[in-house]
Amino acid sequence: MNIRLSTLVVVALVGAAVPNALACPVDSSSAPHHVAAGGGKMKHKAACYRDVKFEVMGMECADCANKVSTSLKALKGVEAVNIDLDNGVASVNYCSMEIKDTHVLIEAIKKAGYEAKLAAAEPKTATP
Repeated sequence: MNIRLSTLVVVALVGAAVPNALACPVDSSSAPHHVAAGGGKMKHKAACYRDVKFEVMGMECADCANKVSTSLKALKGVEAVNIDLDNGVASVNYCSMEIKDTHVLIEAIKKAGYEAKLAAAEPKTATP
C-alpha cells in the first residue's frame, strides 16, 4: 500500500507542478496517457516517435558510449538510445513533437565531445 500511495503522490505532484505534463503533445484531448509501472516516463502516442541513426566519430570505448548516451538521454523527448560501439553508431528513438530537428540531437553528441552525422540510410531490399 505504501508503494501505491507514494507513486500516486509523485504523479500528483508532477501533474500539479507542470499542468500539461500528463498530456501528450500529439493528442488533442487533455486525457493523460499511461504511466509506466512504478511511475516511469510518460508515453506519447506512437505517431510522434521517430528512429534515427548517427555515425559518431571518435566513440571508441565504453566510456565514450556512455557520454554520448547520457547527453542524448538528457534531452526532453528522447525515449531510447542504443549505442553500437563496434560500428560507431548511435540509434535514437525520439518524439518529433518535442524535438523538431535532428540537429538538436547532433548538438547533444557534440556537447559530449564527439562529431556526428546522420548515418547513411540502409538500402531497402526488394520484396518477393
